[in-house]
Amino acid sequence: LSGEAINVARSVNHPVFNVYDATLHTGAAALVCLSSGKVATALGKMNARDRQEKVVASLVTFFGEQAKNVTNFCEKDWSQDPWSRGCPVNVFPAGYFASHGELLGRAVGNIHFAGTESATQFCGYMEGAVRSGRRAAIEASDGMMGAASVPYAPRITTHRPV
Repeated sequence: LSGEAINVARSVNHPVFNVYDATLHTGAAALVCLSSGKVATALGKMNARDRQEKVVASLVTFFGEQAKNVTNFCEKDWSQDPWSRGCPVNVFPAGYFASHGELLGRAVGNIHFAGTESATQFCGYMEGAVRSGRRAAIEASDGMMGAASVPYAPRITTHRPV
């Protein structure tokens, strides 16, 4: 089973709000399902078996009866993760990038910073980490070669619904 879905009317009975196709390079099918807010809190209070039943019920709603054929089920409660403190993606408060964004990736002497949180696009995601790492590598390389690096200048992007 593979596919992607968005649930705009989520509830405790259908707690999954996003489903991403995470099919492996080997061809093994995998889905990543996300839930958040009060619905996720309610899920967290359930036992593992009941949570799985609710998630699978959501998948059946999206993809039909074949979604009942689960061969493996793994879960992650981000609210219990001491490093993320509840979210797999970093979210800055409103206005933070406009006020402080240029500080996030600015080199300090020979120390260059990279990581998803210093990305100017896709902040919090692997794509942001890759872009940020590429930027920092170019800055460091330019510094070793005596070239003038292009200074870090964050681009603030807005995502508009399509």
